[in-house]
This record gives sequence, C-alpha cells and structure tokens, in this order.
Amino acid sequence: MSEYNPRLVHLPNTKLMPEVVLHRTLNKLDSIKAVAIVIQWNDDTFDCDWSQMRVSELCMASMSFNDEVLKTMKGYPT
Repeated sequence: MSEYNPRLVHLPNTKLMPEVVLHRTLNKLDSIKAVAIVIQWNDDTFDCDWSQMRVSELCMASMSFNDEVLKTMKGYPT
C-alpha cells in the first residue's frame, strides 16, 4: 500500500516559507538533473552549494538566478 504524502502549498498573500520552497522542489525530484542553492542562515550569513554539474551549467544557473533577482528588483513579475 502506498503512503499518501500531501503536498505543501503556498497560500496566496502569505509569507513563502523555506519549507514550502524545499518541499515543492523535492516533489519534482524525478525531473531534477542538478541543484544550485543559496541559503540564508539565522545569523544573516549566506552559504551556497551545488550538485555535480559542468562549470558551464553552474554559470548558466548563476546567470538565471541573477536575471530573476534583477526582474524582482525592477518590479517585473517573475
């Protein structure tokens, strides 16, 4: 018998919690080839890590992240 694992969802007009972002990403695990992540810790320091990928793919991940951040800073929908 399979287990039922309900998905975490982000409700409109609520704070998007780290648990929800991580959970909804893990829900797509079968489709994920590589991961690059930035974490802000409780002491306001940042850390980053990534799974095995080519340098060109890591560069593309960095540029994609920068593009999304710039859109947010400019007020564009992401």
